[in-house]
Amino acid sequence: MSTGSQTQDCATRYPLLFVHGIGFRDRPRSRYWGRIPCALEHRGAQVFMGDHDAWGTIESNAAQIAETLRRIIDSTGSEKVNLIAHSKGGVDCRCLIGLPGCSEQVASLTTIASPHHGSGTLGWLFRWLRPVMWLVSWPVNLWYRLRGDKRPDFYRACLSLTPTNMTRFNEEHPPSSDILYRHYATAMRSARSDVLNMFTYRVVKLIEGENDGIVATAASRYDGQRFRGVLRGASKRGVSHIDAIDFRRRPLTRRAVAGNGGAGDGGADGGIIGGGGEGDSILVADIVDYYIAIVRELRDAGL
Repeated sequence: MSTGSQTQDCATRYPLLFVHGIGFRDRPRSRYWGRIPCALEHRGAQVFMGDHDAWGTIESNAAQIAETLRRIIDSTGSEKVNLIAHSKGGVDCRCLIGLPGCSEQVASLTTIASPHHGSGTLGWLFRWLRPVMWLVSWPVNLWYRLRGDKRPDFYRACLSLTPTNMTRFNEEHPPSSDILYRHYATAMRSARSDVLNMFTYRVVKLIEGENDGIVATAASRYDGQRFRGVLRGASKRGVSHIDAIDFRRRPLTRRAVAGNGGAGDGGADGGIIGGGGEGDSILVADIVDYYIAIVRELRDAGL
């Protein structure tokens, strides 16, 4: 990520509320979002975290995020917030928008690698290994309750993300005409792109095709023209599910790519104003720079 003197180019009208995905919590030591929040605050943004359960159901997490949203509005005096969500967090946010009074408090929703069409891999697991999923849920729920989850429910959280249940969810939660939506997918180039997602990439590839190690690219292609493209990376390594949140806290490649959000161009806006065609690819050298570009677009839209 490029550095320099402090600017205000990410000073949006409304605060940013970052919503994490499944299996993690908003703890200082975890730093789920890597360098991203600090980079945005350095550029004038107000950044808050969702503070919701790691293994909560969609409905339970939506209710928790709604409480956080109201606290932000009360403390800042802002009328609305901009939601930026990763993985299941994007689905949680869509459920949040459907809660009474919440849609009026959301200016925009940006989702990164969210399984809007469901996970075919989870569908396969529940079809053939449902008893195993149920047994695993007990120790997972206990462990995460000890770590601070209020209502962990591993089994139902995973079951809700199967294609069948997400089809139903999409019918019940259509987009709001008053909110700006932007959806992105991420994709690894091969199993060698990310050793931490190597095994899961192969499993998801076998069942669903192109993916980022957790979520299939097709699952994130949602809502027509509101789908902005696939973050693929400017090098051969691609963008894995955890690269999308700056898990390693370093650029994806040392080579800057002019006009594509490269580390050497200060977070250029190249490729961010795009359509939703099947061939859309967005090359990213440093994921932090791309989040800066995303937030700049919100600022330029008056949000």
